[in-house]
Amino acid sequence: MPVVTAAHLTHLYVDRVDILDVLSAPLLGSLTISLMSTRQGPQSLSAQESVTRFLHQSRCHLESLSISEAMFTFDTSSRMFALEACSTISRLKLELHPRMVNGIVETLTSPSVLPNLRHLILCMSQPSGDEWTAILRMARSRRDAGMLKLVEVQFRLDEPDCYLAEDMRALTGDDFEMRVEKWDPPCRDHLYLEHLS
Repeated sequence: MPVVTAAHLTHLYVDRVDILDVLSAPLLGSLTISLMSTRQGPQSLSAQESVTRFLHQSRCHLESLSISEAMFTFDTSSRMFALEACSTISRLKLELHPRMVNGIVETLTSPSVLPNLRHLILCMSQPSGDEWTAILRMARSRRDAGMLKLVEVQFRLDEPDCYLAEDMRALTGDDFEMRVEKWDPPCRDHLYLEHLS
């Protein structure tokens, strides 16, 4: 299929990644990937491959990326975040499945991954003790590197335990803040995009 170039497209919300196989958007600055439905068949690409190919053919430089939990496999985050198009991301919103928290957070712990990241939003269930320790280690590492300014944690159902709030207050100071916000996963980002037009 021929690729269609959307020369002036700056914000894109998709709930079917297969549309990315035939699209190029060189000025794209904001990408939201919600529900992952793709074509099935011998020539269909995985969700990861579709997004990677789209970013390569677009040659865009994203400022904002939001991804639903259905997108992630154990090695997705490290491969995707290493792409040139992702090197300029300053705002990242991730909906994390409980099994994926540690792997993705460990990837983000290094300030060399997404070096321009200033605002991180984690949408997730209440974390286990190990997951919370990994999140705090990542936040501290990126805060100390000087670029990350805000980490929002959004819990699916529960109010955070009081020890989580204490841990966040301990990290907050000067040019860095870590806080709990209302549940607002990537599938709701289209509501924000409607206000941009």
